[in-house]
Amino acid sequence: MDQIEREAVSWAHEHLSNVIESIEKQKAERISKFVQDQAPMLRAVVKYCPEALKEIELNTTDEKMTQTLYAYKGKAEYEIRNKSENLLRTQAKSIDEIDNQYKELTGKLDDFQKDQLAAYVLFRKMIIDLLDKKLCLNKNGKYHNEDIVHDIVFPRKTDTDTIGYENHNLWLIDELLSFHSYAASDKRLCDFTTSSSEERPDVVVLRKSVTTGVRGQYPCSNSKNPSERISTKTPPDSCSGMCGKSAIKGYG
Repeated sequence: MDQIEREAVSWAHEHLSNVIESIEKQKAERISKFVQDQAPMLRAVVKYCPEALKEIELNTTDEKMTQTLYAYKGKAEYEIRNKSENLLRTQAKSIDEIDNQYKELTGKLDDFQKDQLAAYVLFRKMIIDLLDKKLCLNKNGKYHNEDIVHDIVFPRKTDTDTIGYENHNLWLIDELLSFHSYAASDKRLCDFTTSSSEERPDVVVLRKSVTTGVRGQYPCSNSKNPSERISTKTPPDSCSGMCGKSAIKGYG
């Protein structure tokens, strides 16, 4: 049975070579366009995992293609890590002995890291596009509920201790706010400061300056509706009004 199957495959390749070649070319072009337009974070997979392309058919859905490429991405990254660890354990007599392996691994690693950067940039673009849509008028000629915008920037009723770095987008306001000591969103001041106030600023961020060592608190504006006038108070003025001389609990 195996022999019959092998002979059938051989015959097909021999007599249908032009058709097969055309299909393979179309498939390669489709995969290349898909990665370029929709999945730049998977570019290295196409380069280093040719076996992945064999699993993708010409009529494979985009979703299935993404799943296949991500599966091989995981395998490739695991293989790079394994080979790197083995290389580190190699008792080479000279650098020349491991030079080729080193260059091969660093080349692959560099390409996969570029893919990670592409994924990071693409994610940020998606967040910005989402925010732009929510800041526009809806079909009823009204602005979206401010809670939607609020949750995009920093989910309500949460703080630094309850959500991870990847779950907020303070960089939309200021890139430096991503690297903060503490942040709280829509929580009463008395819950996280020494103040007795029950005011709930949208977002309060505590950040230590790298240059001066001074800690700053940055309450964000309560107005997310573009039709509303934003307060002319500077962040320090707003902070003084909301937080006074209180301190963030546990953050001195």
